[in-house]
Amino acid sequence: MSGEGRWEPLLGGAQAGGAELARAASDAILAICDSLAAIEIPPQDIAHVALFWAYAAGAYEDDDSVQASYAAAVDRLVDRISGEHVRHSLFFGLAGEGWVLAHIANDDAGDVLALVDQAVLEALAVRPWTQPYDLVEGVIGLGIYFVERAHAEGLARTVALLDELAVEQDGGVTWRTAPEHMHFGQRESPAGYFNLGLAHGVAGAIALLGKIAALPAPPPRTRALLDGATRWLWQHQLPASPGGRFSAAVYPGAHAHPARAAWCYGDPGIAVATWAAALRSGGSIESARELACGLARRDAGTTGIVDANLCHGSTGLAHILNRCYQASREPALREAAQAWYRRALGARRPGTGVGGFLSARPNGKDWFSSPSLLEGGAGVGLALLAATTATEPSWDRLLLCDLPTAEPA
Repeated sequence: MSGEGRWEPLLGGAQAGGAELARAASDAILAICDSLAAIEIPPQDIAHVALFWAYAAGAYEDDDSVQASYAAAVDRLVDRISGEHVRHSLFFGLAGEGWVLAHIANDDAGDVLALVDQAVLEALAVRPWTQPYDLVEGVIGLGIYFVERAHAEGLARTVALLDELAVEQDGGVTWRTAPEHMHFGQRESPAGYFNLGLAHGVAGAIALLGKIAALPAPPPRTRALLDGATRWLWQHQLPASPGGRFSAAVYPGAHAHPARAAWCYGDPGIAVATWAAALRSGGSIESARELACGLARRDAGTTGIVDANLCHGSTGLAHILNRCYQASREPALREAAQAWYRRALGARRPGTGVGGFLSARPNGKDWFSSPSLLEGGAGVGLALLAATTATEPSWDRLLLCDLPTAEPA
């Protein structure tokens, strides 16, 4: 779980209002701890809440209540993994629960994880493959589990399946999302579409393949798929505009327009995914870096951000900008990340939600409370911990946001 020792806390320090901002972040983190300790965690969120407690325990080593909550969360996670599972996906199933346990338990859960390894291997062997190919629910997510486990057979099966599912198009390689797996209503495309995003699309494949390509002996076809997918994705950027450079998806008859600025869809996820893959595989980072710097200049009113969550809210954009700053030491990226953290903390309402944070439903009007990683308190808390401590947030390997850090300026 440890980082490389080069991570720079972004909040605090000498910038104007830095100490006040750091105190506000610390207050929010502790409030999230209190909220999560006081509620019953839904089964689907047990793993992600345990991930939060692991990093909180590292930050608050002398806090007995935090340490006790962490120990209890690990016990609940092991019990959860030991039960029956219908789904094997990274965010809603066994692979994700195993990923978290592997990440936080070091070598203390080998027997349990060996059973997870076998179950996920068997899931990848199913043919015909009828599940999504994506990070959240599909093949890419299972590959992320096997990256964390350094499991050669699992990675070989992942690449082989991605190769089976790949489509050659426009001089590159992509993957089709079937209509039954569409997420936001383009049902007028009966043949499906080509998703560009990190959570459900081609950017996720690029980030995963970049990790695998950097291994000493990557499986066959890894580099060809990586290079082809990277070409395909950059061919589908839009003309420069105040609203961003990438749409959510490509499909026949679509009127392409920029997606909101989020981890799941749009420029932030694509920037961090392509930048990380290029760094790991020896490719050019310039297009990705330019995309990230464009985010730093972007007016908040064009982002579509209305809440603080990690998936498509202000802490998610702040964390990605923070990652890009740590990789480049570019001051504009640091300042933009700090501004988005400030916005997130300004939206906190103590006494509501988890630690004062609520998330908005897609209509932007109805609000709800959640302990989850993507849309709730666990994710907000992890992003704030990443901004206030010197511990590199290796938890974001789960989201394919772990852009390698640079030496301090």
